[in-house]
Amino acid sequence: MVRPQPQHAKTRSPRDRALAAAIGAVAGYILSPPDLRSIALYALAGIAVAWMCQSGVRWLLRLGGVKRLCRRLRQRGQPHPHMRFAFTALGRLAKCEGVVLPAHIDYVDHLIKRLGFSSFDRSQAITWFREGKTPAPNWPMLGASCQNIIEDRQLLDDMVLESMCALSLISPARNTRPTLLELADSLGLSEAHVDATFVRLKHRQQAGRQSPNRDARALLGIDDAADQDDIKLAYRRQVARWHPDRMPEASAAEVKQAELKLNELRDAFELLSAGD
Repeated sequence: MVRPQPQHAKTRSPRDRALAAAIGAVAGYILSPPDLRSIALYALAGIAVAWMCQSGVRWLLRLGGVKRLCRRLRQRGQPHPHMRFAFTALGRLAKCEGVVLPAHIDYVDHLIKRLGFSSFDRSQAITWFREGKTPAPNWPMLGASCQNIIEDRQLLDDMVLESMCALSLISPARNTRPTLLELADSLGLSEAHVDATFVRLKHRQQAGRQSPNRDARALLGIDDAADQDDIKLAYRRQVARWHPDRMPEASAAEVKQAELKLNELRDAFELLSAGD
């Protein structure tokens, strides 16, 4: 399925007028007292002001005014559809054909930190991830809600697709491709788009492997400025985290994954100790 490219008209389209009215109504709703009459009056006033200031709507978008409104709405239980789709899809891919591995959990935590989520957003993302491991999600509905987004649609689609492909590369032996293509199709993304994202991620991984020391530091969770004491401390923390004795309820597959991780950590520690 090929995604249509948005066309930006020079004249004010009905969609722009509807967007201005929606922004005005939402602003009125947020600023209004809790009673129904005040909400209606504030919403109507917001629509009127938005129509009068319609030429400044895109300027407000660039300044981040709508982002603040969206943040308030998200706290009222209306999260961004791309964020919900991403973490729900990650849950499904992690559970695909087997158990969820510690490496999958690590990647989700890394993504949450990279996105700068608050504690509220983090708990919501974890809830979506767990929901993705169940048969509950309605994927066509989740995908349709993402396709209704106008601003930064391509950037958000690429972010979601890259996160899904990156998690799939954690366990190459698993046949996650059919599930990944199905999820991508729900977003309106083609198989060629998925393949191009895989190629880009693999090239990035190969470039990282060309610097063994940097790869070892990333595995231990330290930066280039870390000294020998920092390396030893990081190694001990990672070993304590991944040691099978700390996983009494783990399955045989999870214990095997932990043992492989310990071997990688040991190799990384020896490489950095010898290099320094």
